[in-house]
Amino acid sequence: MSDREPGPASDPEPGDHYRANGDGPVPTGYYRVVGRDSEGVTLLHVGDGEGRRRHTGRVESVDRSRLDALDDAEAPEAGVRAGLTGFFERLWLPVRLIPGNLRDRPGQALLGAALLASAVAGPALLDLPSVVFAASNLLGALLLGAAAAGLPR
Repeated sequence: MSDREPGPASDPEPGDHYRANGDGPVPTGYYRVVGRDSEGVTLLHVGDGEGRRRHTGRVESVDRSRLDALDDAEAPEAGVRAGLTGFFERLWLPVRLIPGNLRDRPGQALLGAALLASAVAGPALLDLPSVVFAASNLLGALLLGAAAAGLPR
């Protein structure tokens, strides 16, 4: 939160917050200025109409001539529930990407899975020092984890 007062809607600064009440250039909610140029302003939707913080990622562009329909506002407060919701929303994207990342790196994923399987089944089938199976376990986990994360790019 900045120390300065929010500016008038006609001359917004990045970081200023505004509230739209439904009859303005953007849907109802709270918005933060994230960019501006001589003709318009870019707003990030940061709260719903009741002032609860939301992490929608929705961005709106507004002409400067239509900014007077927005009201100055304070940043919406994030409660415990909003914080947990935001945490799970941020966690969901990487989880959704895992299957595609594994599909895009089949060799790396299969080698990692094979090394993990050998670390599990190997001691019963082969008479090798335990350090070999520990190394296989570690390398397999690293390869499979990197493939799931989409690394290397």
